[in-house]
Amino acid sequence: VRAFAPITLIATGPHVLVVNAASPIRTLADLVERAKKNPGAVNYATAGVGSAQHLAIEMFKRVAHIEMTHVPYKGGGQAIVDVVSGQVPVGVFGLAPVLPQIQAGKLRALAVTSTQRVAGLPDVPTVAESGFPGFSSVQWFGLAAPAGTPAAVVSRLNRDVVGVLRTPAVGQRLQKLGATVVADTPEQFAHFIEQDTARWSSIIKD
Repeated sequence: VRAFAPITLIATGPHVLVVNAASPIRTLADLVERAKKNPGAVNYATAGVGSAQHLAIEMFKRVAHIEMTHVPYKGGGQAIVDVVSGQVPVGVFGLAPVLPQIQAGKLRALAVTSTQRVAGLPDVPTVAESGFPGFSSVQWFGLAAPAGTPAAVVSRLNRDVVGVLRTPAVGQRLQKLGATVVADTPEQFAHFIEQDTARWSSIIKD
């Protein structure tokens, strides 16, 4: 908050909960049932401790009243490989890196964490639709300048970047990657950051 001058929130994208194609877990309800019957015995992989996906599942564990064990990796690549192979039963990743494996039938998507279904996976329900109303957790991508950047420069950058983001070609490309263009004002982005900070503080501390 103190180090940056927000320019615009570029886009948001969901996380997706996945299992390998041979898994008996077919829905989010199946996963919750298994975790409740075997507290802490279900392992889930993410790209690392403190990653957006790690925090999303910590929040989900709260609302679902379940315990699962985190298996953190040093990046998403090997984590995805190990979920595809069944080394870890469940994975939580950004949509773009796993979309090809889902489309190829190597991974089964249980749910996405956004409030709306995503165009690339229209048949995959949201967590909210799967019995947890109001649940939402997205990763986001924004542009910022160093704190103290003149307001006129921030305004010019915002105008130019927002103009590009709102072109059909860019919007369609981001949509294919599972992202939703936001392209807001510096003031709106600053407010978003403040809300996000407050939202995640207690989960991070826990």
